[in-house]
Amino acid sequence: MYSNSGQAERANELITKACSLRERTSERERFDIESMYFEHVTGDLESAARVFREWLVSYPRDRAALGNLALVYSAKGQYEQALELERESFELGPDVIAYINLGWGLITLNRFPESRRTIQDAFDHKLDAEQLHFHLYLLAFLDGDEKGMAEQVAWSESRPEIVPRFLTREAGVAAYSGIFEKRES
Repeated sequence: MYSNSGQAERANELITKACSLRERTSERERFDIESMYFEHVTGDLESAARVFREWLVSYPRDRAALGNLALVYSAKGQYEQALELERESFELGPDVIAYINLGWGLITLNRFPESRRTIQDAFDHKLDAEQLHFHLYLLAFLDGDEKGMAEQVAWSESRPEIVPRFLTREAGVAAYSGIFEKRES
């Protein structure tokens, strides 16, 4: 949870402690701890991928292992392999994380219309998450759709905990566009 919320230092501290105690856990928990250790603490993606593959041999329908191995493949630039795993995870029973990961996998392969359909499908199933809106913001940016970007920013404005992250994205777009200072008109 610390890693997902951007608190990498605290996450790494706790993952390292868990790793030192992993012999006291179940096999599945050991896979989880070791994979996080390699992925987040040491940054050794090859070892993380190895642990995820071993995990899948023992637990072939484990969505966490499938999804996280897909993220490792994506980080290594192996987008087709990542998308294959994201689809496999999605087929086990789509939840909001599966939609987020599948939507992202499609973006990485420039399959923008399919990504939009995937995100809309999540909304149609009453699933919503900040990351789905980030994906829509990115897709609107890539299309040069300022109205679409503004719609996602407007969505964030009623969620104070999300606003700073959207402001960061807006600042990135402004910098990309050569705007380094906001001027009052």
